[in-house]
Order: sequence, then structure tokens, then C-alpha cells
Amino acid sequence: MHKRKLWRLQLGAGIALLALAACGAPAPAEEEPIEEAAPVEEEEMMAEPSVAVLNDSDLGQRLVDGKGITLYLFTVDESDVSNCNDGCAGNWPPLLTVAGVPPSVEGAPAGTFGVITRQDDTQQITFNTMPLYYFAGDANPGDTNGQGLGGVWFVASSNPAVVVSDQPVVNVAVIIDRVLAAEPGWMVIHAEGDGGGPGAVIGWAPVSVGLNTNVAVEIDTSAATDTLYAMLHLDEGAAGEYEFPGDDAPYIVDGAPITPPFNTAVDPSVTVADQALKDGTVTIAEAIMLEDGWMVIHAEADGGGPGAVIGHAPLSAGINRKVVVEVDTSAATDTLYAMLHLDVGAVGEYEFPDDDAPVILDGAPVTPPFSVTQ
Repeated sequence: MHKRKLWRLQLGAGIALLALAACGAPAPAEEEPIEEAAPVEEEEMMAEPSVAVLNDSDLGQRLVDGKGITLYLFTVDESDVSNCNDGCAGNWPPLLTVAGVPPSVEGAPAGTFGVITRQDDTQQITFNTMPLYYFAGDANPGDTNGQGLGGVWFVASSNPAVVVSDQPVVNVAVIIDRVLAAEPGWMVIHAEGDGGGPGAVIGWAPVSVGLNTNVAVEIDTSAATDTLYAMLHLDEGAAGEYEFPGDDAPYIVDGAPITPPFNTAVDPSVTVADQALKDGTVTIAEAIMLEDGWMVIHAEADGGGPGAVIGHAPLSAGINRKVVVEVDTSAATDTLYAMLHLDVGAVGEYEFPDDDAPVILDGAPVTPPFSVTQ
């Protein structure tokens, strides 16, 4: 069991949260060492930690340690749990403490600092339940060389954040990738107004302090528009009761609500990357389906283009990420094709070349190629 201690800091109006970028395929938790050694010695990290808020012209307000070294968050982590251990922790040293000593804080973050016990029994500082790390590739104060690496490592920023991807509406719901909050609130979906921008509310779901991932929001599909807005609202009235218009107003930062738009009128698609075969599998970064189907891997035919099927895995309607497909390595070619197939025969039973034909878009199957590396 992971043990934690909390210190509540209400020092200003800002909230220290994760600066997020578009989703990407995460780097594995077991990583190759970064050539440049971490600038922070272990005994220094184990001393009483300190955290400060730094104003950055590019990244906004972000968290650093007492020497100005950038602190990061790992979006693969869970609330109060670090998933970066062993080799990963060599590249991303945790911000440690001893005997549950809380950090001293300079600046004005508002939120909860805590301590968790890591897999190796050391104690790591968290902010809003998310563990804090250094990056071994940052040599000097102010360096942010780890920002966005693997699509999962980001500087710890003093701004609330909502990240959402374009997606189809599935089972009358949309999925918000990540919401970070320093207090309980609401993820509210707005239709687009007649003149553009957020209009009527068509759905909402509660969010908790810290990192909220894959937040499902049921919406009124009859009122949905092709463009929707994911807006972060407060829970200022009766706790747990959505009251807007009323007490539960939008969260305002720099005079504007936090409300990224996203598109629901999307086509089926596949995102791939060149890769080595790993334990007889390939991993497809992302697949978007409008209905349940299959991710099918084809070898390259003698004359080029997709040939024989060498593996398949099920897909759900909506966004599927990090789809692992077991393949016949003896039949693999240097170029493979990731093809979307339907599931129109017996549900959950792969039937090709019969009922489960390829998904056709603009007269052609959806099948990007990728290279098998050594």
C-alpha cells in the first residue's frame, strides 16, 4: 500500500497543475539511460525539499525546486502512485524527501502537496496527488528539455488544464482525455453557439482534485453540434450538485474560461510509428472507429501494398490508444500495414476474408504503412 501525507497550501489564486500537450504514445517506464547525468545529487534530493513558482514567458507559471531546476509530471502515473521506477527513475529522478518532511514553498500555488512511498521505499513529493520529478537531461536552472517527451512528460505548471481529442460521439458520451484540478468541480460540455464559441450546456460530469483521466460525459446528442467545447466549471454551491447557471460558474484564468474545442465529425483513422517487433507484437499508437471493429496487420504483398493478414486485435467505437497486436513474425515483412476492419459478422469473432471487410474511406481502405526496425 502506498502511504501518503498531505499539506494544504492556500497561498494564492493560481493552481499548480500539469501543462499538457497533445496525446502521444508514451515512452516505456523502463528506459535507456540519458547520456547526460542528472544535475541534482541524490543527497541533495533527499534533503528538505523546496518548491517555487517560476514565471515562464513560453510555458506560463511552472514549478521548480529551490535551485530553479524544472520539475515535471508523468501522465502515465496514477493518483498518489508513481509508475516511473528502475531505469525510468534514472532518467527522471523523483523529488524526494525523508521522514515525511513537507516542501517549503515560495510563490503562490494553491493546492495539496503530499508524500507517497515509492516502490523502493523512498518518499516522493506530490502535488495535487501527482508525483514530481526532475529530468536527467536538464543541466541548468531554467532548462525544460524534458517538456513533451514521449507525449507523457510535461513541466509541472501553475495553470489548470483540460486536454481533449477530436472523436466521434459513442453511446451518447464523449471522453475528455485529462482534466487536472486543485479542487472538485465539473467537466461541462457546451454545444457551439450560433455565432461560434461555447453555447448551451449539453452534458456534465464531476471531476476530483488532481488528475482525472478519460472523463466520460454523457451528452444530449439531439442538441450536439459538430464542434463541442469542454469547459472546466467550479463546484461552489451545494457540493456534488451541478448548479449552472448559478454558483457553479466556469473556472476563469487570465480573464477567460478553460474551454478547448473539439470536433465530433471525424473520420476513421489510424496513427502508426516505425518500430521493432517486441515479443511478437506491434503497437498501434491510435485508431479511431465509428463502430466496433478490428485492427488488422497485413504483411506487404510481393508487388507492394497490403498482403496477407499476420495479426489482428479488437477495437471499440471511439478512440483506441496503444493497441497491441500479436503478429506472426515468421510472415512479417520490412513494411507492414495497419488496416481498419469492420466487425459485421458474429460479434467479437474475426471473420476475414468474409464479413469483416476493411473500413473504406473515400474509396480506399484505411491502412497506413509502417517500417519494422531492428
